Amino acid sequence: MAAQGRMYHRDLNATIRSPAYSGYRTLGENVLYGPSSRSGADMHAAWMNSAGHRANILSGAFTSFAVATAYSGSKVWATENFGG
Repeated sequence: MAAQGRMYHRDLNATIRSPAYSGYRTLGENVLYGPSSRSGADMHAAWMNSAGHRANILSGAFTSFAVATAYSGSKVWATENFGG
């Protein structure tokens, strides 16, 4: 996202059909971007204040989790990925 300068979600239906995800039954994803000064706590608060993002974070259907951030110029890009 940072390299392309735009925020977007992956096609999780296509992703889960790929061999690398054969052990998963469900996937979820939270993405955001904002000023590079945004802290991890600020990002978490933003996701928790959004019903859909909060549902991903609290879902009992997910058993694995990964997070990544990238900085580009004055922006930070972040994603949380969930699998179950």
